[in-house]
Amino acid sequence: MSVLYEKILAENGKIITRLINNWMEFKELTLTPRSGYAKYGIYPDPDPLDYSRWESDLEHTSGLWKLVKLIQQNFPEQVFKYWELQDALEIADIHEIGEKITGDICDDGERDNATLDLVERQFIRETYLVGYSKPTAEHLFELFCQFQNRSTRFGQTMYCCDKAEALLQGLLYERQKRGGHLLYANAAPLEIEGARVANTDRLVDVWLYSFVKNAKKYEYFDFFIALIVCAARMVRKVDDPFPWLKPLLEEN
Repeated sequence: MSVLYEKILAENGKIITRLINNWMEFKELTLTPRSGYAKYGIYPDPDPLDYSRWESDLEHTSGLWKLVKLIQQNFPEQVFKYWELQDALEIADIHEIGEKITGDICDDGERDNATLDLVERQFIRETYLVGYSKPTAEHLFELFCQFQNRSTRFGQTMYCCDKAEALLQGLLYERQKRGGHLLYANAAPLEIEGARVANTDRLVDVWLYSFVKNAKKYEYFDFFIALIVCAARMVRKVDDPFPWLKPLLEEN
């Protein structure tokens, strides 16, 4: 497989750098509590002033929404067609809403993905979309199924965008000196394999390996790899932040 992400970076490095900077600045707004509430002791749980806390689904949702907007603003018509932008933002809004019922359950290699997917679809169709007009509800549900099943180019692109946002958040944690390393007791087999291939237990490398394995055949895969490599160069301050990546991509 050719390493197209280097060509994308060579041609668009400045634009991608600006995009990553804008996304990181947006996500770091979560570190700024609304002080008027703080004066009255009103905090989410866990306390946002605890710098070690992990982000919520809501913060991830806002980050995905912002990433979609930044991609369209900086690469108009190249990843999301103009008519797809609203659909992409709708998926960003609702893609985690089913976790209100299931919780955010990490894949430990034994997770029942089929059952979780079904529960999320049922919640969206039978609860969340109740009250929407029938055409709107049917359209949103179809979009969610495309995203969940990765059955269309749009669904695959949104899957890549969702995973890229999580990887960028991992790099943002690195920039904030918050680390992030694999807990082997809770690891899925693919994560353990990724740690072995990458020769590191850093969260971003392990998740990136899984992303490559799951998404490398998708149309815009290299574009999202370019975003992640650019961000990693910025954060880690090295030219080749993932020495294991090119050999993996060059495999059949």
